Amino acid sequence: MELLPVPDIQSLDGMPIDQSSPIRGIHFSFLEANNIRHRLASTVRNLESNGSKEAKARGYPLVLFLHGFPESWYSWRHQLLALQTQPILAVAPDMRGYGGTTQPQSSEDYTQPVLARDVLFIARQLGYQKFFIVGHDWGAMLAWSVSLLYPKNVLGVFGMSVPYVGLGQRALLTMLQEKYG
Repeated sequence: MELLPVPDIQSLDGMPIDQSSPIRGIHFSFLEANNIRHRLASTVRNLESNGSKEAKARGYPLVLFLHGFPESWYSWRHQLLALQTQPILAVAPDMRGYGGTTQPQSSEDYTQPVLARDVLFIARQLGYQKFFIVGHDWGAMLAWSVSLLYPKNVLGVFGMSVPYVGLGQRALLTMLQEKYG
């Protein structure tokens, strides 16, 4: 796994994007997945170098916490801290375009399939083929998408505030344009 240089700047959400988290007990890690740099928050130090390997060796499952709009890993700070004594590896990435994660300019870089690949590749970079997903708001919609696109990799989904509504007959944007112009 390639370690990436950490710039000394502030992210759009105002949180520092260096290795220092503003919350005691939460640590930032950075990794390359799906051709972009992702910032991950967890209670494990050195997650990208050996923290995830140690958790996997102990049989700990991976639980990815996906934030909504316009949020960041910070939305999950209480859950990360509460779960740090449990036998799981809890990780909250800044999603594509948020916080310390790369912010591509093209709208094509933010489709559900692209975002779902981000989640899958983050898990793979951490050494996991199978994982649980917890999503809130737009993160819940993404959690459902990941489970539909990669069912063999998802052990379970917990969607908060956005229930699964099945596959639509038409694309959401098409329906909105027809209704509102």
